Amino acid sequence: MEEQVQYAKTILEGAKVSASIDKKVDSIIKEEVKSYLSGQKSAEEVSKLVQKPRHDLVEQVTVVDRSSTIK
Repeated sequence: MEEQVQYAKTILEGAKVSASIDKKVDSIIKEEVKSYLSGQKSAEEVSKLVQKPRHDLVEQVTVVDRSSTIK
């Protein structure tokens, strides 16, 4: 377990946040990673919770993109 936590910390420390990431999604990711690192949630639980808002955001962007190309 400690090895996994150290690995996750190493990955996160080297990660760069893109300015294009939605602030809400970024906040959810940070909170869920904290709950994983503290042992409150499994990686699978965190993954599911993080994927939902990202999926919703992609859907919103896709709808906006489609509507802007309709003539």
